[in-house]
Amino acid sequence: MQFSDDDSIGIFSRNNSGSAKNIVNTGNIDINGERSIAAYLEGTSDQTFENSGTINVDKTTTSVKK
Repeated sequence: MQFSDDDSIGIFSRNNSGSAKNIVNTGNIDINGERSIAAYLEGTSDQTFENSGTINVDKTTTSVKK
């Protein structure tokens, strides 16, 4: 997966199920947009994230605050 837009999220998981959840990534994630996230997990139940792929996050800088 390649994300070049600003504010992108490669993997998002919300777990409020009451049961543990396992998130597995085996592919490549390339992020180069500003304020972007490769993997984000939230919720009230346990989660684990396992990655055997490659995650590349390019450095992005700007002097303009949005």
